[in-house]
Amino acid sequence: MTLDDLWRRGTADNADALRRAAFTVFAQQGRWPRLVLACRSVAFDDDDVQRRGRRMLESTLAAWNNAFTEPTSAQRTGLHRLESIFGGRVSKRTAHELSGLLAQYPA
Repeated sequence: MTLDDLWRRGTADNADALRRAAFTVFAQQGRWPRLVLACRSVAFDDDDVQRRGRRMLESTLAAWNNAFTEPTSAQRTGLHRLESIFGGRVSKRTAHELSGLLAQYPA
């Protein structure tokens, strides 16, 4: 099962156990896939998924370390697109941190 498959299943079903399991797997991914999944979650049209996504986004940004990896072109493009979608769904601090991070990696 791919992360996209797990994303579809975890967001299509309101079962708490399935969502919890999906977000546990998401949190174990590398930082760029985790950032994409967190942003995708915040942009998703479901309050529970958005809440889980905000927590994962804040956690991911808090533990960020710029020293080692760079996002793929697809990840950069997707993150910039998602950032414009979820504007008011995260705190100003989180939006500022994400915006500063993404500015280092143009789409």
